[in-house]
Amino acid sequence: MTYKISLNEPFDFDTHDMFKNEIDTALEDGNKEIIIDLASVEQMDSSAIGMLIIAYKSSMEYGAKIKVIGANNLIYEMLYLTQLDKLFTIEKSTN
Repeated sequence: MTYKISLNEPFDFDTHDMFKNEIDTALEDGNKEIIIDLASVEQMDSSAIGMLIIAYKSSMEYGAKIKVIGANNLIYEMLYLTQLDKLFTIEKSTN
């Protein structure tokens, strides 16, 4: 099964609890793929990088995969420079 998390605000420390709850729910429900949709996110900070790494580690414990979609050019570059593309698939926004 696939679970999609769509973020509609800046992806930063303020979204930590919501994001963690979504990841935990997805994994506990047995989903094997988690799609994180960043199409509506214009900015993210270093805490978002940390949250993605924690999500990746949690997903590995459950045998699930993470996929990030809809990243704008700035966010895609940030994820690429931090080498998160080596942990999970990252797709740029089509806009």
